[in-house]
Amino acid sequence: MQLVELYLFQIGVNYYRFTSSKRAYNYLSSSWQPLPIGRSSLTESGDVAKRSLDVSVDINSEIAQLLLVNTGSVSITLYRAIDGTVKKCFYGDMAG
Repeated sequence: MQLVELYLFQIGVNYYRFTSSKRAYNYLSSSWQPLPIGRSSLTESGDVAKRSLDVSVDINSEIAQLLLVNTGSVSITLYRAIDGTVKKCFYGDMAG
């Protein structure tokens, strides 16, 4: 079983796509670029405000630098691809 995680960051109207894989991953007609990403366990709840996912990236990465200067809304969607079958498993707005 091959597990790959895909992270879609939306900053305003711009989208940034990264994968936990060591190689680029193609999904939704886009290339998702490799980036070492750490994350916590998913906290699921029927209450959207109580769902959470902590994500960490290197401070020098492109996405970290964009997030540091961003003052608008940011959302993140986490997809999991298992043996080529992709499912969305988290969506939420980012804080801090």
